[in-house]
Amino acid sequence: MEQERVEKALHIVVLADQGQGHINPMLQFSKRLASKGIKITVATTLSNSMAMKAALSNSMITFTSIYNDCSEGGLVGPGGFKGFLDRFQASGSTNLTKFIMDQEQTEHPVKCLVYDANILWASKVTTQLRIAGAAFFTQSCATAATYYPLYCELYEKTCLSMPSFPVMTELPKLRFPNLPSLGSSTGRYPAIIMHILGQFDNFEKADWVLFNSFDKLEEEVGTPNFLCSFNLFLLQYNS
Repeated sequence: MEQERVEKALHIVVLADQGQGHINPMLQFSKRLASKGIKITVATTLSNSMAMKAALSNSMITFTSIYNDCSEGGLVGPGGFKGFLDRFQASGSTNLTKFIMDQEQTEHPVKCLVYDANILWASKVTTQLRIAGAAFFTQSCATAATYYPLYCELYEKTCLSMPSFPVMTELPKLRFPNLPSLGSSTGRYPAIIMHILGQFDNFEKADWVLFNSFDKLEEEVGTPNFLCSFNLFLLQYNS
């Protein structure tokens, strides 16, 4: 009975990013958590909330909108992609904080915020409200390992020690147009590339770091510090 009461009290908020390919990994992870009897609230934009509500009928997962992108044009609104990010941060951080604080008066206070690592301001919310935080890298470990040296270059950071990647060195040398048309040499899409690389900026502040990966296909990227959980690698920091 005591365990049942504890399980009923568990409430995790999952903060999903707007970008293509970011929502589904977090939604699948939410389903995994919900299957364990944990109450899940997915916080995202209004358009995402409406789309996911229509596609999902799991009673353990609810949705809350923290930014009305429908009335402000979303990604095609004023300022383009950068303008959207600024509006999402200004409105989203305020509404998310209010939602979590409101849950304190319910039977299901929020214990943890799982957020897309690209949403940098999410860690400030966890610090302010003194709840646990988990940064979720929705792209694969191999993709994160590819972006990380570029982050160190552009932000003039000292890279953490990284394992060697023999599987990468054996691949044929990539040339244009095989490579993406963004990065430090092309200067294209600066807002997008800085948003992508921003996921490495403060992930060490999280209590846990989750990587979307495969147990066997990306062994070269994982280290002994990573624990495999479902199709995720989990890195826990000491807080």
